[in-house]
Amino acid sequence: MNMRPRICLPLFILLLLAANGMAQPYILRHLGIEDGLSNNYVRDIAQDRQGCIWIATELGLNRFDGCSFTTYKSNSSQLNSDALNVLLYDEAENSLWIGGKFKGINKLDCYTYEFHDYVPEESIHIDNIVHLSHASDGGIWITPHNGDVIHYDKQNRTFTTLPDIGITGLSSSNWCTFDDGKGFLYIGHAQGGMSIIDLKNKTSHTLSNNPNNPQSLPGNSVYSIYKDHLENIWVGTNRGLGLFSPKTEEFTVFRHEPRNPHSLIADHIYAIKEMNDGSLWITSDIGGISILDLHSITFRNPESVQFYNITADNSKNGVSSGNIRNLLQDSFGNIWIGNYSSGVDFISHTQPVFHVLPYMTEKGNILKHKPVWGICKDENDLLWIGGENEISLFKNNEFLKSINISKQLSRPYGQVFSIINAGNGILLLGIYDDGLLKFDIRSERIERIPLDMENVDIITFFKDTDGTIWIGAE
Repeated sequence: MNMRPRICLPLFILLLLAANGMAQPYILRHLGIEDGLSNNYVRDIAQDRQGCIWIATELGLNRFDGCSFTTYKSNSSQLNSDALNVLLYDEAENSLWIGGKFKGINKLDCYTYEFHDYVPEESIHIDNIVHLSHASDGGIWITPHNGDVIHYDKQNRTFTTLPDIGITGLSSSNWCTFDDGKGFLYIGHAQGGMSIIDLKNKTSHTLSNNPNNPQSLPGNSVYSIYKDHLENIWVGTNRGLGLFSPKTEEFTVFRHEPRNPHSLIADHIYAIKEMNDGSLWITSDIGGISILDLHSITFRNPESVQFYNITADNSKNGVSSGNIRNLLQDSFGNIWIGNYSSGVDFISHTQPVFHVLPYMTEKGNILKHKPVWGICKDENDLLWIGGENEISLFKNNEFLKSINISKQLSRPYGQVFSIINAGNGILLLGIYDDGLLKFDIRSERIERIPLDMENVDIITFFKDTDGTIWIGAE
């Protein structure tokens, strides 16, 4: 394309956010039944040694190899049922343990893709398994939604309930377990609080929410218990997030505050995972994701702790559903988000250097980016961009409004080639082949500044250290 040298190629609004110290939003990609996933109700996600991603849904098991999905169902494999709840990857064996709405548990050999069925004797009830976790002795803790928590010894292939080893009196309705590796087993109950079991001494006690004690367990339904690299124990409940102190058995509680955009995004917490960069990701129901930087916070005052939130707005910067059940960061650094209604959201470990602002126009029901020539920040750190016959305002990367300048132009069309903040709420607008305009931000009044030349191209501005503004023209 032959163009006059003085004309710049129109650009989309590309902001190098790191250079401006701004928080860069994540770019998400969505995968669902339209991409080959067997069902959009995702319950759990895991990765095997080969790098494949396994996704448990309410209608089958899925393996994603980076290009496409392979689906395993009960009518086409040895899988016991299609209604799955939980996955647990065994790195030593390169196998995947599977629990769901069926009797027993399944194990998948990730080399041969063969399923094996594990069902205990009739005296032990294993049905509707909602959680599987590694035991510190190399076994597996099996958590049924209703019934006693069970230990499975992989070497001896034996199942043992907690009452079998002398631990009784616990709530029989459960959501999760966590073995701290120090001889204690934590059990998150459904409306029954959180039990802590001393496996050596075979004793137990249960913590519950006390409305009169702000340092008690946030809620009595405990969906997730997680220990980060700093040895902090985090507890996700139906009424907020708790940071648990095993010494005092007290909680620092974090909850959603409607008027605080940096508070926890919602109070119904389903999953907690630490990522490779030391950030803690907390997923919620009817909310989204809250991210906490573990390196830069203190917990003396929970009100001062700030979360970065990813909302469920179904945009490229938001999750596709507010009902998130699980998270996985794979061996490549990618983050997988399991949604209960809309499939999987995927965040690549290589995020774009530039973020494209939503400066769009609609033509024939198709949204297209408008070209941009001039960019400027005013004294209030708001972003002004120069387009065709208009200037537009953005705040926090969100479009606020456009102001039409057509009446001040000497011809039907004009491009705002350059913008500079002249101070005192005034912007100077350099128009291609049409001179100079002055814009008052407060009153939105536009005036033409007369120059000695007609139809001059204002290409650029420069403000000197003494405030003098130099104008670069053709």
